[in-house]
Amino acid sequence: FQGGGAAAALAVTGDIGGVGLRSIQPVHLTVDDQGSTAQGFFAIGEGEAAFGWRQAGSDSFAASATLRDLPASAFAAFSGVRADGLISGSAPQWSVGAGLTGEAQHVATGFRVRGRIRRPVDLRISGRVAHEALRAELTATSDDGLSASGEISARVATQAFPVRIASAGGTARWEVEGPADAVWALVGGPDQSVSGSLSGQGEARFGPG
Repeated sequence: FQGGGAAAALAVTGDIGGVGLRSIQPVHLTVDDQGSTAQGFFAIGEGEAAFGWRQAGSDSFAASATLRDLPASAFAAFSGVRADGLISGSAPQWSVGAGLTGEAQHVATGFRVRGRIRRPVDLRISGRVAHEALRAELTATSDDGLSASGEISARVATQAFPVRIASAGGTARWEVEGPADAVWALVGGPDQSVSGSLSGQGEARFGPG
């Protein structure tokens, strides 16, 4: 490298949440006077995950993550929640000045928190943050009658270095109909459970936090 720098190519094997993990291609890392980059492509269980990162100087970066049929059980390593199902989606983000812009689109099929949901749930989650505004939407359906949707709109303050998103207040809206345990497994505490059925809609405003 002109002016100094370093590069590495790494092979990775192991497990995450009890699911096998290996790099399909070597993980490439570079650091030079132009910035830093990282790129990886992994097999996780029967699914795949790819990520990329590029930082130029101290005030510009772009990052991305793409998942295809990633076992939900792999996330137990981070959340402590044992779950089944497959997760696919993408989440690019990049810096805009000192702030942050990004979006996410994820689908979870056959999702089930073990011991808390009778039947698997299909989830669709999308979100975007840009121009000091955040909007997120979620839908959930299941074969035993669950039909739920929700959206959040909020003013936010973002920071790219380090990455930070802080809410300045906003509005949440939701509609739900179906088994109470399926809903509570998504929004309630892991040591709590409810039974019965739910039907209704609502709206709430929240402050900074």
